[in-house]
Amino acid sequence: RVVLLPNPPSPYYLSALSDRKTHPTLHRTAFGSELRLLFVGRLDDPRKGVAELLGAVCQARAQGISAVLTLIGPCSAAWRSRFSSLIQDSRARLLGQVDLNQLAEEYLLHDAFVLPSRQEGFGIVIAEAFHAGLPVISTRCGGPEDVIRESKAGLLVDHNTLAMVDAFKTLAANHDLRRRFATSALDYAERELSFPIFASRVRDLTERLLGH
Repeated sequence: RVVLLPNPPSPYYLSALSDRKTHPTLHRTAFGSELRLLFVGRLDDPRKGVAELLGAVCQARAQGISAVLTLIGPCSAAWRSRFSSLIQDSRARLLGQVDLNQLAEEYLLHDAFVLPSRQEGFGIVIAEAFHAGLPVISTRCGGPEDVIRESKAGLLVDHNTLAMVDAFKTLAANHDLRRRFATSALDYAERELSFPIFASRVRDLTERLLGH
């Protein structure tokens, strides 16, 4: 028998996010002319697909889509040198590692989260994005599919640049869809990915295993 326990974000992240949700400059009250995309993870891990994401943003900008990408996470100097042209052409912001306060702020300042991975077990960053009300664009990489389908808070795409560009086009052109995704993300986070829900599930499972 298998019991699924979806992981919530850390309580420290949730606390930082809660503190910043009331800050007036961190609310996405209106969509601007740019589609602000966010990635969080280890940039130089080839499983994360960051090079493909950079290429997709370059293609999107070449097609007139005003996509702006922020990358958060560590990377080696060798990786940065290898992909320097893509980084420059995509005009990506590389922030490196940030503390939880800045991480929460960056989630709140963006329009969508992108997970371009080749393989993921679950993807805790999806839970972080949902709690911030961000729609998620995710490749079909093993872990995120069920969460995206059940939440109805994002788009699933194949692992190639053309599919990602099409997803960028969809969100850039449809503000109503982005609002629906954002609402669904927050609802799903509260219903399925909150820390109290996780603790309750662990408690219930422990009692079942102990025969109580």
